[in-house]
Amino acid sequence: MSVYLDASVVVSLFVDDMHTGRADRLIDEVGENAILSPLCMLEFLTTVMRSKRDGRTSSRQAKEPLEDCWRHSATRAHNLGSTDFELAENLVRDEATKLAAADALHLACAINAKSALATFDLRLAEAARGRGVEVFGLD
Repeated sequence: MSVYLDASVVVSLFVDDMHTGRADRLIDEVGENAILSPLCMLEFLTTVMRSKRDGRTSSRQAKEPLEDCWRHSATRAHNLGSTDFELAENLVRDEATKLAAADALHLACAINAKSALATFDLRLAEAARGRGVEVFGLD
């Protein structure tokens, strides 16, 4: 089974936080079945660069995870397409999901890739389960 990784999981793989242990176990379990999108990579970059600007990460520390993450993204790629944006729009319009644009796009990618979703975001996980998507990461 393929598993789409949202940015919360990828950040925890490269930046020590309260989810790092779970992220490491998850990636060990998922292995080559992990799927990443350019959106995930952009959110990861944003988080790392914000940490660098805030002084929590040095230039060297910021560069290493970015290089590792781009190499690691060779697992499988899901390139965003019009069907992802159309589905994300429908998800945002569904008031029950309460999703912001980026999270709606992550869920749309997982659905369109016919994969499970790995996330540490409770709202995104709830919306995914409501759409019948299996969720990893919050156990």
